[in-house]
Amino acid sequence: APLTKESNGRRRPMFTRQESPVKLLKPCHSPAESLLSAQNRFEMNYRGIVTWVIIILFCSNIKNALSNIAKYGIRVRPLGVFTWFSEFFRDPYNWPCICLLLCYPVAVLIVFQVEKLLSQKRLNSKAGVVIHSITFSGILGIPTGVLFSVQHSAVASFLILLGYSILWLKMISYVEVNHWEREMVRGSYVPTNICECVLMYPIYLLNSFCVVKNESSKEVIVTYPNNLTYRDITYFVFVPTLCYELNFPRTEKIRIGFMLRRLAEFILLFQLLIFLVQQWLIPGIESSMKPLRDMELPQLVERVFSLAIPNHFIWLIMFYGYFHCYFNFLAEATRFADRSFYKDWWNAQTIRSFWTLWNVPTHRWLLRHVYKPMLSQGYSKTTTFFFVFLLSSFFHELLVSIPLRMIRLWAFMGMLIQVPFSIITERFFKGDYGNGAMWFSIMIGQPAIILMYVHDYYYL
Repeated sequence: APLTKESNGRRRPMFTRQESPVKLLKPCHSPAESLLSAQNRFEMNYRGIVTWVIIILFCSNIKNALSNIAKYGIRVRPLGVFTWFSEFFRDPYNWPCICLLLCYPVAVLIVFQVEKLLSQKRLNSKAGVVIHSITFSGILGIPTGVLFSVQHSAVASFLILLGYSILWLKMISYVEVNHWEREMVRGSYVPTNICECVLMYPIYLLNSFCVVKNESSKEVIVTYPNNLTYRDITYFVFVPTLCYELNFPRTEKIRIGFMLRRLAEFILLFQLLIFLVQQWLIPGIESSMKPLRDMELPQLVERVFSLAIPNHFIWLIMFYGYFHCYFNFLAEATRFADRSFYKDWWNAQTIRSFWTLWNVPTHRWLLRHVYKPMLSQGYSKTTTFFFVFLLSSFFHELLVSIPLRMIRLWAFMGMLIQVPFSIITERFFKGDYGNGAMWFSIMIGQPAIILMYVHDYYYL
């Protein structure tokens, strides 16, 4: 082998065993695409880029926070929540809200007694339908009329109306499930096809044959009409779901530590949400009123994009605080085992899939009590899909217009316009482009609707 001279006069081989020419002469090129080209977008590891994006977002938001404080000062009132509660109970205009809150169990009691009488055949089905119709109309109609006609706190009105809307959905499910059970027990229900029998009523068929669910735990499966008890309907009112079942999945015990962590997270996120609203969102809305009033389109578009970031942060905090912290707290306190309150909606590639993943309890209710029954009645999927969005639009508008005591239909139209938008995105935007369209509609649509309501509330 060729030799080379070292500084001490000794000679060593020019190529060591590890640096032999055979290895060095191996080809170092092969066909490959550039790492950032479209062909490699699913094979690339984005961990470093995600870290970089997080740092950029952190730095930019720190800059925005400092600019906000320098421009508006400290607007946060740490004890504002306690002040609001003390003023709420002292203000006579808020007493109707307190009365509505105390009347909440009355509707539950009426529905329960009617179902009890129907199970005992002491009330015929036609009379039951009439009483239930009046009760359901009152559950939504009475709070809506009282809150719309009396000056009150918008926040308190929203919370009470949300509670009555949830109660309305729960009682609809309670009545329908007991109606299905009655038909199964009396033999008046005849499945039209095997799919309806398997998809709509599997638990009811099992209940006819099962007595004990688990020999070791001795958990008895409840059958109709043994489910018609005060304890059962009270449990359903507090459990974090909208769909009634005779036998909910239960956990073995309550994890106190887990429940307290969720409660602490909910309280901290609630305080953070108030901080962001007072310090960041409200000043942005106030500065947007002039271009909105004068219809200055370029400035108005700029304000919508400026509000998109704080509004989106607040929306994400509300999602995590409500769907994860609050629902898991209730589920742990009631030993409710089904914790699937949301799915990976952030990966949704269409508007339709976003709404099925974002709010799983509401999606299950609509699927079980609206979508499938309408399909079984012969309605087309397009008609049923439109009606589902129509019902959702109604509740969105109800929860905004009534607390503000004005009917403007911005939330209603914002929800309903997603039907054609969903059709367009599903046809022309696929994969990542559809996911981008979903995120864009959320981030831009919400601040635009907020500006509309604020403008109408203060200037019309």
